[in-house]
Amino acid sequence: MGNFSRQQFARHTTHQFFITLNPHSGVIVLVFITGSENINKMSEKIIIKGIEQIDEAAREFLRKKPANPVVALYGEMGAGKTTFTKALCRVLGVVDGVNSPTFTLINEYRTENDDTIYHFDFYRIEKLEEAFDIGFEEFIYSGNLCLIEWPEKIEQILPSDTLRVKISVLEDGSRELSF
Repeated sequence: MGNFSRQQFARHTTHQFFITLNPHSGVIVLVFITGSENINKMSEKIIIKGIEQIDEAAREFLRKKPANPVVALYGEMGAGKTTFTKALCRVLGVVDGVNSPTFTLINEYRTENDDTIYHFDFYRIEKLEEAFDIGFEEFIYSGNLCLIEWPEKIEQILPSDTLRVKISVLEDGSRELSF
């Protein structure tokens, strides 16, 4: 078997995939690329009328969400992805300050119960390889909660069971979470 210094791209019949080597563990990972056609049916909705309701909305979201540890947050700039992430972390008992990892790509938070939450912001990445460079696949398969802003940039490598949450700004300025 050859050495993979970065990623090798391959195409086999109708399946496109990446082969990547995790430099830390030496594990070779085969990642099938899927498209946005796998976005799950969004049957749950939560309306947030104002910022004062955001923590209650976060609690309701956590009660309703499936067990998926990977949560992808879709929405336009200013829709409230980071604000909602902060509320989720507050409700889950994060003891650290929660800020968008726009430049670092990932922040790690600890809860009062010593659980780990990973917060990604892929707004600034230009190549999918940048996600692999930070060890993205290790984080998303860790079993810990992963909250991802701007998942459109890495849609091809999200696990098939990712919970996709759309945050929309309604005409009256309130927010709608659909998942």
